[in-house]
Amino acid sequence: MSTYKTKNPLGSAAVKDLYDNAENLDKFVNDRTKEESDDRLGVLRKTWYGMEMIFNRFIAYITGRGEQAVGAIGWQELGDWAIGLTVDNRQQIVYYNGSWYKYLGDLEHVIAGDSPANDGGIWSKDNPAGKWSNIGDAALRSSLGSSEGTKLIVAPGNGGTLHDWINGQLRSLFYYLSPAKIASVIGGTATDITAELQTAMNDNRPVWLPAGQYYVTASIAAAANSSITGPGPRLASIDNRSSSHLFIIGAGGYLRGCKLWKGFSITASGDNTADSYAFYYSDRQDANGAPVYTIGQIFSEIEINSYGKLGGGWYLQECFRVVISNCGATGLSQPFRLVGSVVQTTIDNFVQNGDGAAAMTGRAYTYGLTTEIKTYGNGSVFTPEGLTVVNTRFVKQDIGVRVSGGLFLVFDAVEADYSKYKGFWYDGGSQVSFDNCYVGVQSYRDADFVGFDIPARAAGVAESVNVRGCTVNMSVNTHESASSYKSLGVRVGDSSVGQKGALIDGCTFRGDGYDAGIYVYRGASVSINNNRFQYSGVNISVAECINLVMIGNSGNGAGKYLLNSSSPVATWTLLNNTESFESVTNINPGGLVAKNAGYSSATLRRIERVSSPVSVTVASGTVYQHAAPATIPLAASVEVGGAIPAGLLFSAAPASTSLIRATFFNPTGAAITLSTTIYFDITHPN
Repeated sequence: MSTYKTKNPLGSAAVKDLYDNAENLDKFVNDRTKEESDDRLGVLRKTWYGMEMIFNRFIAYITGRGEQAVGAIGWQELGDWAIGLTVDNRQQIVYYNGSWYKYLGDLEHVIAGDSPANDGGIWSKDNPAGKWSNIGDAALRSSLGSSEGTKLIVAPGNGGTLHDWINGQLRSLFYYLSPAKIASVIGGTATDITAELQTAMNDNRPVWLPAGQYYVTASIAAAANSSITGPGPRLASIDNRSSSHLFIIGAGGYLRGCKLWKGFSITASGDNTADSYAFYYSDRQDANGAPVYTIGQIFSEIEINSYGKLGGGWYLQECFRVVISNCGATGLSQPFRLVGSVVQTTIDNFVQNGDGAAAMTGRAYTYGLTTEIKTYGNGSVFTPEGLTVVNTRFVKQDIGVRVSGGLFLVFDAVEADYSKYKGFWYDGGSQVSFDNCYVGVQSYRDADFVGFDIPARAAGVAESVNVRGCTVNMSVNTHESASSYKSLGVRVGDSSVGQKGALIDGCTFRGDGYDAGIYVYRGASVSINNNRFQYSGVNISVAECINLVMIGNSGNGAGKYLLNSSSPVATWTLLNNTESFESVTNINPGGLVAKNAGYSSATLRRIERVSSPVSVTVASGTVYQHAAPATIPLAASVEVGGAIPAGLLFSAAPASTSLIRATFFNPTGAAITLSTTIYFDITHPN
């Protein structure tokens, strides 16, 4: 503020002007209370302090607006509609009655009405002056368009998100396909995915197989952590048009944890895969020739439709913890082949129909499952161990199951239906059990048929082979040379070596056309117990068996037993068997114990003991007779015992069918007191 305000022009040297100039300069520089002051010409000027305040306010303003701008990328949700709520940028939206609204008027705006309609109105083509615009799902669309959008989309199948598919937990095969191939798949056209599927496997992660028809022209090598999950075998299929296996597993290396293969079908339309497998585990040995394992593969809901064009299902070697469940196949020559060190394998609820199948090159038969010995580079020999097969059905295979080595192998509720040559064949191993299994037979058979074949494979060793609770349903052979072929429910031993350790217990033999239900060709130690024979004819036939236990077998009243042994040390126990002993030849009669409704041996005795108290003095040279009641045949023999004093001579014999008489004689020169409880052992005749 100037004192004199002469308003003389610039450059004036008047003393008053110089005074005003000095005064104004002082206030301009040093005043800390006023932001403005007028000069000597009467013009209002910003003081230095005023310019500082303008600068500070500007910095505060741009800082705040910058923060708002950063927060307003996309939509900035202010929340529910409320009077007094302030809208100060265009990205801010307010929620009212199920929709989001954006303010179109001048900012900033403080909401004064109780609704958009009452706070400036809602914009529309009929109300272009409205201040609020209903943006609907624009917020969601903005979020989907952001880098986080894939996390908001739930994927079909396992409930993961699209982000999971793309970034690691599960990746769709469509990630690898070109738009043209995706369109081909969606359009229902079989599409070549050979290169893309191999790339997906190489990424070492699970792959989602969308519904569609696919084919490959070369084998696909699976990485250690790769696998395929599809929407189901009716919706997704892979056709093997290569000349080898479809998937090769194991080359990816050792990795613990479970890898899931699930929900697709496999076909083979080419003509070069009859000796190949759908899943082939590669031979894996370290530098020293020891097995190296592939671990933890799970196969579920996979259907293989081969019709004779694809040879096998699973070829397993150097692996453990493989689980195959709820799968099926048609036309495979061999669904399962387990070779060498295959540990802890489970097969559950698998069904194979062998229509159209033929034996693979180098193999004489079609099989449902085989186990096999393998010799490794370091000289060690391994066989499958810890195999459990349950609720599984092999239909129309030449041989249902062949065990050629293995330890702890359990087959429970497994069917070998419409088998041609054998149902279950034990050909070596240890602790092998066939429990509750079923064998059905093809009617037209050009060779012998055996439901359960148990030869000796370790001479002198008690081989643990159990056939328990199983059923054989035989049929009459309709082959033109049927009279040349045998039909047996169970065969024990097939050579000069006697099978030792076989147990056939609780089985049922039904149908017609048997030469024998159970046939022991050569046995060293065999137990045949509690079996049921529901047909007429030979139930049990023994050509040779050194030790035989045959207890509790029953038939329909028209069954026969043919039992023979030429061994001088043969020992047989035959008890409570219901059918006719048509022929029994055992040259060691002392080794035969038999008690059956129609047949008993001369060596069988029943011993009964009765007791009686006595208190008497037997004078020198006299005889005392003591009677005891008992039910006894007159032909029985009696032995007497107890605390009988030395010097007395005694014997006992039946006095009648209800009385035993014991005689005591004192040959000494002094009286002897007999005061004790004596017993009588009665041996009844047959």
